[in-house]
Amino acid sequence: MKIPIKSQPGVIRSTLLAFVCLAISACGTTTQIAPYQTFAQAGIVIADSVPPLLDESIALTIENDSHQLAEFRDSVDDIGMRSTKLNTSNQLIKDRIEVFRDLRQHARVMRSYFVTLQSLATSDAAAGIQTSTNGLVQQLGQLQQQVMGTSGKPTFINAGITNALPLAANMAVTSYQYNALSDELERNGETIERELAFLEAALVTLRDIASGEFAALQAAKQRDEIDLPYLKGNLPASWSAKRQQSFEARLKMSSLDNASNAARDLRLSFIALAEGRLSPGAANELLANAVNILTILDQD
Repeated sequence: MKIPIKSQPGVIRSTLLAFVCLAISACGTTTQIAPYQTFAQAGIVIADSVPPLLDESIALTIENDSHQLAEFRDSVDDIGMRSTKLNTSNQLIKDRIEVFRDLRQHARVMRSYFVTLQSLATSDAAAGIQTSTNGLVQQLGQLQQQVMGTSGKPTFINAGITNALPLAANMAVTSYQYNALSDELERNGETIERELAFLEAALVTLRDIASGEFAALQAAKQRDEIDLPYLKGNLPASWSAKRQQSFEARLKMSSLDNASNAARDLRLSFIALAEGRLSPGAANELLANAVNILTILDQD
């Protein structure tokens, strides 16, 4: 699948390398703080997986839409109708790209928040960190509003996110050995839980949209590029490669499903973390699953 706004594989590999270094550095920390560090690392990795997932999603949308446009063109001779169809499709894709840019930025700000949280797990926070986290939380709220649109002009993803949004959790924040860490959870914990719920709902919605587009596109490609050439006439030289690509595409599609599950686990782990219930084993599993998603996305 060609990706028009492809995230650089080197960035993904750098993230995986950084994860190894951070995991090593976490050794020797206290039992209470170690899961917190691992959780922050998992949050960084999951945030880093969002841009390439968006790349995959928009690439699928464009490919599926282009295939449908070509079929429409073959069935309609009227130039005006063809032009209207093309212009409508172009505008819908432009609108979707704008929403994806805001989602991408939301993930970047969320990543910055997790980086800041990680510093709270290693020391009792330098002066100014409260201002930093408050600013990041404010940015997340603004970006969420941009992704959703307004009541008068909701975005294409608004209804899906609204329907998939988990109910708010009632967290009882525990006390950590570093006061700044406890203070941050008390101050912004509920808001961050809602931002994680928003990310989870967004990825669930993208998964559902992509599943429908993928099924329609694969059915058409299976018919035109694999089944009919095999059943009639001579096989083109590219037939085996196209058949292989068809199966490989399913692996990439699974990453969207895995990512929505990872976002759910991240949110639930954050609640457990705030309440002092997140075990080192659960935190390590969360991080391992997040790294697996990036590994799949890095396979071009």
